[in-house]
Amino acid sequence: MKGKGKGPPPKSLAKPKSKAGGLPAGKPEIFGVFFTGASLQRSDGAWEAKAILNSGAYAPAEHEEFEAQCPLLSTLMMLEIGRRFEHSMFEGHTTKQVHEVKLGDGRSKPDEVKVALVELTEEELQERRAGWNEALERAGVGADWASRAEAWLERQAGRDAARQKALEETAQRFRMVIGRQQKHSPEDHQKVEEARQAKQEELRAKEEARLLVQRRRLEHFRSLPPAELGAVQWLQMRDLHFLDGGCGGVLLVDLGTSCVVLKQQSKTAASEMLAQVLAETLVNVARARIVKRGEEEFDEIQAQAVRCCEQGADIGLASYFILGLSQEEGRWQANKSSVNFFGVLEFVNGHALMGVEGQLALQDPGDQFLQDLGRLCAFDVLINNFDRVPLPVWQNEGNFG
Repeated sequence: MKGKGKGPPPKSLAKPKSKAGGLPAGKPEIFGVFFTGASLQRSDGAWEAKAILNSGAYAPAEHEEFEAQCPLLSTLMMLEIGRRFEHSMFEGHTTKQVHEVKLGDGRSKPDEVKVALVELTEEELQERRAGWNEALERAGVGADWASRAEAWLERQAGRDAARQKALEETAQRFRMVIGRQQKHSPEDHQKVEEARQAKQEELRAKEEARLLVQRRRLEHFRSLPPAELGAVQWLQMRDLHFLDGGCGGVLLVDLGTSCVVLKQQSKTAASEMLAQVLAETLVNVARARIVKRGEEEFDEIQAQAVRCCEQGADIGLASYFILGLSQEEGRWQANKSSVNFFGVLEFVNGHALMGVEGQLALQDPGDQFLQDLGRLCAFDVLINNFDRVPLPVWQNEGNFG
C-alpha cells in the first residue's frame, strides 16, 4: 500500500500562449509602442531612449548600448514605428467586408451569403482620420509629431547612416502586423524602396538648402561689428537668428550696422553677473549685462522682437524661452510672466572650437592660445560652469558650438 506523502507537483495544465499570425512571442506590437512612447516626444521633436526601452523590447543588459546611440536612434525608430502604424490604417487597409445575404425559400433552398471587399469611401477615410487625430490627442501627442521629428533629424549629423540601423532594429524588435498581414509582390517592394529613396533625396536637398541659407546668414552676421553694449539701438533691429547649443542657445540680433546677442536668463541671473565680474578680472570673455522686467529697455526689446517675428523671423521655440513671446491666432505678443530677465552679451566675431575651423585652430595653437584656454578652464571650475569646456570634473558634454 502506497503512502500518502507529498509527490512531485502536477504538470502545468495551462495551454501555451498562442503565436497569433505566426509572429514571434514576446515582441511588442507597434500599436502599444507608439501610443506609450509617442507622448514622450520632446518639444524639439526628438525622443529619448526611454520611449523605446519602456516597451520591453530590449533586455536590461542592452539598455546602456542603446542609450549611447540616442536620441538619434530612438527618434528614427519612433518615426518609423509611427509611419508604419499610420500606413496600416490609411494605406494598408483601405477596404472593408460587405456581406450580401440572399434569403432562401425556407424549404429546400438555403440562404446565400456572399462576402466582398470594397474600397472605403472618402467619407469613411475622413472618419478614420478624425478618429486617429482624436486618439493622438488623448495620448498627448500633437498631430504634427512626424514633421517635428523630421525637422529635428534634418539638423542632426549622421542621421542617414543611422537610418538603416533604425530600420533593422525596428523590424527585429517589434511586431509590425496590425490585423491581417497583407502579402506584397516584388513590384510593391520596389515601389516602396523607390519612394523611400525619393524621400531621402528630398530631405537631403532640403537639408543642403537649409545649410546654405544658414551659412549665408552667419556670413552676414560675421560681417557686422559688435554693438556698444551700454547703448544698444534696439529700434534698429532688423532680424533675429537662433544658434542652438549648450543650455538654451542664444539669439543673434541684426541691428543693421552692428550685432548684439540675447541669452536666456532665469533665477540664476544674479549668479551669472557675479561670474561676469570675476571673469573681467581673470579671463578674456565677452562682456554681458542684465535687463530686468519693468525696465523701459526690456519692453523695447520685446516690442522690436514682436515686429521682427511678424515680418518672418523664424527662431522657433527661442521666441518663447528667450524672448517671452507667444503667437495666438496668427499674431505675436509679449507674455507678462514667462521671461523676467534678458542677458545682453557682446557679439564676438570668431569661430567655435568645433568643426573644420576649430580643428584648424587647434593644429598649431601657440603658447598664448593654450595659456588662455587653460585659464578659462580653471575659471569655469571656480564658478562651476559646465556649459563651456568638457572637463572630467563634471563629465559634461560642454558647449564648443
